[in-house]
Amino acid sequence: MTTRRAYDEVSADEAQALLEHGAVLVDVRTRWEWDTGHVPGAVHVPLERVRRSHAIPRDAQVVTICRSGHRSALAARWLARRGARVVSVRGGLPAWVAAGHEVTAPRVRSAASSDGGPPAFIAPPRPIPIAFRLPLRIVRRQTGMDVLPARLLTWYPRAAVGAAALESTAARPVGRVDARMLKLVRMTVSFTASCPFCIGLNGEGWEALISEEELAAVQGLLDLAQVSSLDDRERLAIRYARAISATPIEVDTALGTAVAAAFTEREAVALAATAAQVNYWARLIQGLGAPAPG
Repeated sequence: MTTRRAYDEVSADEAQALLEHGAVLVDVRTRWEWDTGHVPGAVHVPLERVRRSHAIPRDAQVVTICRSGHRSALAARWLARRGARVVSVRGGLPAWVAAGHEVTAPRVRSAASSDGGPPAFIAPPRPIPIAFRLPLRIVRRQTGMDVLPARLLTWYPRAAVGAAALESTAARPVGRVDARMLKLVRMTVSFTASCPFCIGLNGEGWEALISEEELAAVQGLLDLAQVSSLDDRERLAIRYARAISATPIEVDTALGTAVAAAFTEREAVALAATAAQVNYWARLIQGLGAPAPG
């Protein structure tokens, strides 16, 4: 399912032209990434704060930028839903630098991330234990990225093995809980937990399964009842995922009864397990300070 985007992507040169005519550049990367170099004059608003930030003007043309274009695109969608005139820089800061535009000199440097990206609170072991090298290569091949949390877990082999076992049992489509519903649940938990890494990872390929309007509802920007393309079970699954992700957990009797009535026992367990799995990763990743991918 695809819909017309509520924002546009522009090249680095096009973004520069907009800035010269008064546009505001919003950098949605993490603080560490910002400190390693940013566009002079940009406003720094990390992705997880974009929806609540008052630093982004509502009456100006806005340009969003990140490391690859993925997080800035998410930010652009949120801002467009608020009525902003917004575009996202295609290719992120590397494209900006490649086009010859100015960035500030780095204020901090760290060797914590072997691929040159931002570090977590701790560095992964060097070298990685032999038993985990092949599994990590497989993870990198499957995801297309060097997943820092997986490398960090190798400090504590029990945790690494347990996390791998948990990931191997990730819910697959079952009955009426199809791939689309699982995507809705995973993204709901990612946004509820305000986990940039999870948003980036679980948001991959969302356009093939859900619409712009549905994405806004998952983010909490639209009331679920306003989105006619969501059916009753999908709305219930989103509410259930939000309740499981709240602190303290807020699955009351009425909600639990509704889930039991709408889904089979197997489907209900698949929904709960999916929400719990993303919550585990969200808290582990943020606890270790792993930055968002892209």
